[in-house]
Amino acid sequence: MKILSIIAALTVAFLVSSTANAQPGCRSNTPNSPSNYCSFAHYPDQNYFVGRIEALDKERPDAAYGKIFIEVAKIEDIWGASENNLKLVTDDEVGCVQDLVAGGTYIFRVPANAADRSESRPFSRLSLERLTESEKIKVIDNVLSVLNGKSQPILYGRVTRPGGIPFSDVKISARGDNGQFSTMTDTFGDFKFDELPRGEYQIAADYPLGYMPDDKYLTAGDNFFQSRRPEGWLCGTRMDFGTSLSARISGTYSSGSNDWRPNFNLLDASNGLVDSHNLQANSYGPSRRFNSEDGKSGFAFDHLKPGKYVLRLGSGNVWNPLTTFYYPGVRSARDATILEIGLGTKLDLTFDIPPFTLVTIRGRTQLADGSPINAGLIFVDAEVPSVYLVHSRGDRERTDFVFTTIKDRPVFICAGTQRVLNNGERLHVYNKVPVTPAENLEDLIITLDKVVPPGATWHEHCRNSR
Repeated sequence: MKILSIIAALTVAFLVSSTANAQPGCRSNTPNSPSNYCSFAHYPDQNYFVGRIEALDKERPDAAYGKIFIEVAKIEDIWGASENNLKLVTDDEVGCVQDLVAGGTYIFRVPANAADRSESRPFSRLSLERLTESEKIKVIDNVLSVLNGKSQPILYGRVTRPGGIPFSDVKISARGDNGQFSTMTDTFGDFKFDELPRGEYQIAADYPLGYMPDDKYLTAGDNFFQSRRPEGWLCGTRMDFGTSLSARISGTYSSGSNDWRPNFNLLDASNGLVDSHNLQANSYGPSRRFNSEDGKSGFAFDHLKPGKYVLRLGSGNVWNPLTTFYYPGVRSARDATILEIGLGTKLDLTFDIPPFTLVTIRGRTQLADGSPINAGLIFVDAEVPSVYLVHSRGDRERTDFVFTTIKDRPVFICAGTQRVLNNGERLHVYNKVPVTPAENLEDLIITLDKVVPPGATWHEHCRNSR
């Protein structure tokens, strides 16, 4: 076998040759994973060669669905002898041929009898140009080992971090009646057991602090393996492990408001706290709910990234700051406790929300002469002015409004408008009404009879003056 360092230097004049069907192997991008070469190399009666894709044609008029025409120039024979140039038809049955690129160098296999060819395919979607010289040689050596009848690892697989990133230096253990065996993942996250005594094993990855198996790997029996290779079969069994971050925030809470079923969010506080009405954009959630043994409502956030968080509780599909709380039971995000999470951190919180009752305020807006007017609305918590709700109207003709707040909690309801009338007159008016609702209010009228001074805005008066 020639050294593959000549690949980059070779140029091959393309000649018309035989036509064959080709299917790329949908295999791991890890070059030396047995899934890349073992089962495909289990055909010693076929030819294997290193080839460069000279052309890819996906747009031919006669191309059927899923067919791609490939022109390949042979660089080097590995097993048997193939023509120097081939025209292949690739059947993209499994959707991996899109990873092949013109100019890429791959390992191909083709039936030895050109007249009888029914299929040929690249071994892997991983171009050899992406490999080091030693990796290229190792890949070919692996292929040759199977073609020469050498048994491959009886068990192999890959461990990945969240996002599919290879996880190196993870200990993999096989525990069974015949003892305990272990190996380590390499830089690609791959591991292998060349042999395991016949029997049954539980395979487990010993994750470093801060990591845990993906939920799908926690099901009983998923890690079960029987070491029984069929007679004459050279390939082994693949078993992959995914991982998740193990950091967690959970807890229980109690509230005197039995009808209040809040939603939970974790808010990113890494860059400091901002006004509560702006935090929604940075939410991490939703949480998982449960009921504790003592009847309290529980929640949990799993697989958290390291960082700083604020826990928010609120009801309804739209976060209403006036009915929102923050751990450990405060109304303003600025007063909330910042929860700092590192790798593997597990926080268990217990806290109380002050009892409260929700009430509804309905009303409408009008001018001093009693004529209805569409106005902007701001609802401000009188005790915590930084907590306020800007009421958005979808219909510009509406003059009525409705919002929910806490019974006996003082609030300001402010309405204002700024417009130029048909006669050119400037209309810039507002009003701010204090309300402490002891019950539902059904017809609160806000009359816009205060003039906003030039250079000011009605929003400023609503938020800053009492």
